[in-house]
Amino acid sequence: MSTPVTTEQPTTEPQQGTTTPSTGDATGDIKGGDERRFSKTEMDAIVQDRLDRDRKARERDNEKSRREAEEKALKEQSEWQKLAEKHAARISELEPLHATVEETNAQLGRYKAALEAHLATQRDSLPDHIMDLLDRFDPVDQLEWLAKNRELLGQQRGGNGIPTTPRPAGPMTTEQATEVEIQKRLRTGIYNI
Repeated sequence: MSTPVTTEQPTTEPQQGTTTPSTGDATGDIKGGDERRFSKTEMDAIVQDRLDRDRKARERDNEKSRREAEEKALKEQSEWQKLAEKHAARISELEPLHATVEETNAQLGRYKAALEAHLATQRDSLPDHIMDLLDRFDPVDQLEWLAKNRELLGQQRGGNGIPTTPRPAGPMTTEQATEVEIQKRLRTGIYNI
């Protein structure tokens, strides 16, 4: 804060009740006119004027500081506003993804249930030592292992879990062989002879 510069010369005034020696004549007129005396009211007015100027300068400085602080706060607030808008935009981008993730998780749950049901049917009627081995794997690895070793396990279980059909006691007739051949072609989809 700076004080206003004045062009007035500092004056020294005598305190009330004291007299300043002067060179004057018998009538009491002051000669030399350099020295001026102020009355108490004049002095009060001068002091009051100086105090008013200082007060106004302080008020201007305070107002300026307040405006600057207000501008700074608004600037920071606008930055927060921009940041909040940016976060709101990001949230609106992520909400559809969140819905997609929830749908995918629900679908994953259905697939997992179906996979575990299929695995349970594949594990049915396996020997205990194979079951112990499979328990160490997760469901996908179990199915992969079962698919890889299907032929080996099929020999133990009779092939895909279905027992083999025994051969007839006697030789097949031509009609029976033809019927078997027709059924075989229907199953495989090969119709050319």
